[in-house]
Amino acid sequence: MLFLAMVFSLTVTAQTYETKYKICSEPLSKLPLVDSLYIELAIKRDSCLLGVTAPNFLVTTLDNKTIELSKLKGHVVVLNFWFTRCGPCIEEIPGFNKLVEFYNNNKNVTFISLTYDSSEMVREFLKQHPFKFNNVADNDEVRRNNFKLFSVWPYTIIISQEGKIAYMQFGSKGKDTFTYFKERINKLLKL
Repeated sequence: MLFLAMVFSLTVTAQTYETKYKICSEPLSKLPLVDSLYIELAIKRDSCLLGVTAPNFLVTTLDNKTIELSKLKGHVVVLNFWFTRCGPCIEEIPGFNKLVEFYNNNKNVTFISLTYDSSEMVREFLKQHPFKFNNVADNDEVRRNNFKLFSVWPYTIIISQEGKIAYMQFGSKGKDTFTYFKERINKLLKL
């Protein structure tokens, strides 16, 4: 009996993001996308995914730096999904820039922004709105295929130093971006 409990425990903890996503998304499968209940259940789905190992991805930033998530173990990773014409996304940028500056000396925090906008469009945008994250353009695959997120922006995921999803959410929930995310990052860094 103890052996079966151990096997079950190992099976549960070894679930992939894909497997856990299917389990957590089941309540959403029969609802229309526009239903307000759908958004509420999507938030619950995201909570259900907390603690699962984040799916790996490999991206290239605007400055040709290659980043692979699995190689960032030991780092808290902040992923921000956005696009250049998204008002709430633009509103978050100053707070996110302040976070990058705040953690500048802490080499255990990595900031990555991902957008489906073209490299040219993002480079032009950054002239007016500097965004100090590692910026990845021309990429919607990580959002759609790896994390299977809906088309809702801005969307932020924070991954723990162990590579597990610690936070997933739309926007800053109406709070100051810097303070809100700093509290979550510090908790993971145990500061």
